[in-house]
Amino acid sequence: MEFDFLWEECIGRLATVDPAAVPAESASLVSELVEHPDAAARAEAAAGRFFELLTKDPRRALAEAGLAEALAREAALPFLSDLVLRRATAQFLLGYGEAAASALEVELLRVGRSGSSLQRLALLTLRAQALIARGRLQPGLVALEEALSIASLQPRQQALAVVLSAFGNARLHGGHFDSAADYYQQALEHGLAQDQIEGQAINRGNLGLVFHLQGRADEAEEAYAEALSLARQANDLRAVAVLEANRGLLATELGDLDLAEGRLEEGLSASRALGDPRREAYCMIRLAAVSREAGALETSQARLNAARPALGGDNDSQREPDLALTEHLLEQSRLALARGDAPRAAAQALESSKAAEALSYPSGVVLGRLALAAATYAGGDRVEASRLLARTAEEERDLGQPLLRGEIATLQAEVFRSLGASDLAEQALAEAIRCLGPDTPAAARAGIVRARIVAPEKPRFARSLLTHLASDAERLGWGAVALAALKCGEELGA
Repeated sequence: MEFDFLWEECIGRLATVDPAAVPAESASLVSELVEHPDAAARAEAAAGRFFELLTKDPRRALAEAGLAEALAREAALPFLSDLVLRRATAQFLLGYGEAAASALEVELLRVGRSGSSLQRLALLTLRAQALIARGRLQPGLVALEEALSIASLQPRQQALAVVLSAFGNARLHGGHFDSAADYYQQALEHGLAQDQIEGQAINRGNLGLVFHLQGRADEAEEAYAEALSLARQANDLRAVAVLEANRGLLATELGDLDLAEGRLEEGLSASRALGDPRREAYCMIRLAAVSREAGALETSQARLNAARPALGGDNDSQREPDLALTEHLLEQSRLALARGDAPRAAAQALESSKAAEALSYPSGVVLGRLALAAATYAGGDRVEASRLLARTAEEERDLGQPLLRGEIATLQAEVFRSLGASDLAEQALAEAIRCLGPDTPAAARAGIVRARIVAPEKPRFARSLLTHLASDAERLGWGAVALAALKCGEELGA
């Protein structure tokens, strides 16, 4: 009874500390526990229940794994590596990839090649995933190559599926979408062979994300729906949260804001049930984008403010850049621009692109530079905006994201128009329309630029087009587009 009380007291303390500090804090707490006869059994039990607990309460799972690891280290228990792996897994999933990668590197050096091949495989694979998430692609790929050489010799294909999926993540992070899809498809086939539902959900969802980025919306919707069904079947709340966040983003891009709101609220609910603040922040940031598109700027700011604490302290130098932070900065820039604050929009966009560059994340770099070009143009520097857009368009060609390319071309058309380069404006607008397709907020914005371009020669057509765009946007709930169309009409004397 005394041991149970002390254990729970220690877990309570660990649940309140920074996840990166759990190992050091745990080491300071074990002196009263380590001599107890139940210590080894409790540490082993913590290892056994870790993955089930991780899907329900990741902060408690981290605390238990950290405390059990400290016990195992102090008492020289034989399953220390298993506990290091579990603690690092929780840190990684909570957004502390640097701490996870460092711990795994130390453990790999400690055990050398004397441990089991499966143990080394697990340590290598997780370390690679943590490195890739931090943008350290080259050392991550080196670790994956060794992991692949081990996994290829294992009788069960599940281990190979995990490594192949990690390769897919590395290729996706680096902007190589076709290669990522190949790896995810291979991982999915190996997972199917093992009837491994969680792995199938993850890899179908990853394929959906590739289709999403490539502009293949119908295929993305289908893959996401299949993955979500599997994730719910497996009661994998983390996968549910990720999938609903991505499905919400897709619905936002397609212009169904009510559907997007519902999906993101589902993702938010799953994140809160998990106690995963980083995943909750992702959903909040994307809900802020929905509010901005609807024209509800105060709600958008409130949602961004709610997301902010999960991304670190107020001092930016104390935060580890991660993909959630780049997305938050980007949405802050877009919101500032919607409010007419071009200098703030430019500053946030620049920070977003820098953070993405530090993470070797080319899609984020291009998105940040596009936002910077938009803010620069709004601030009155048309020549610099044109220069930024030329560079951004060149970088996007290596990615192949039609929506992103269409948004770049739309802004290029507007900038060329303002510079009097009508032929270039027409060419850019044609490319935007080709990339964006019909009936989306982005396509409607291209329509507003079209009205500006044709207004000098066809003023009545331009006025009619703007009236139609504003009416449709109001009907669909695209408040930001409706306001932009009305404002353009006023500027043109409609």
